[in-house]
Amino acid sequence: MEVLVAGAVLTLEQQDDVWAQWRSGQSVRSIARDIGAAPQHLRRYFATTGGVRTRPAGRSPKQLSLRDR
Repeated sequence: MEVLVAGAVLTLEQQDDVWAQWRSGQSVRSIARDIGAAPQHLRRYFATTGGVRTRPAGRSPKQLSLRDR
């Protein structure tokens, strides 16, 4: 799942990097500099997620697939 930040799409690898830096205590300005985004856009991204990485959407393993039905 890709995310739009500052007019650029962040790949899963970039998102992993952003969240790893965030967990390690890096500043928003530092993270934004590393990914090439404006700090205010990254702040808005963290504000919309509540500062917690959301889990990727997916089907529960308990649900049957179309093939199994």
